[in-house]
Amino acid sequence: MSITERSKEPEPTREKVAVEYRDHAAIRVCDDELWELNVGQNAVQSGRQAGRDRIAPVRRRSQWRPDPSAVEEAHRQFEREREAKAKRLAQMGRIVIHSTGAGWNRGSPAIPRKAGR
Repeated sequence: MSITERSKEPEPTREKVAVEYRDHAAIRVCDDELWELNVGQNAVQSGRQAGRDRIAPVRRRSQWRPDPSAVEEAHRQFEREREAKAKRLAQMGRIVIHSTGAGWNRGSPAIPRKAGR
């Protein structure tokens, strides 16, 4: 067959191409004009599997998470202790804040340095 000869098969019509395209799409239009996933498509199946794979570790780790009510109770207890400490500090006439820097033992006159350092 030469290059200039045409194939004996007729070319597909635009309607036929459109139908085939729609059949292989991940989303299809229903009879009531709503869209739905074409669950037979590989893209939809792999997307669903990827979603399951992402959710599975979260569900496995959920047993280690504390109960939300316990977290809330711990937060309330922290706030009560914070308020009690603030009241105690407010009643004090003076507050002495003592702080040591990161290099508190280097060159401090209170701690003599060893010879050779």
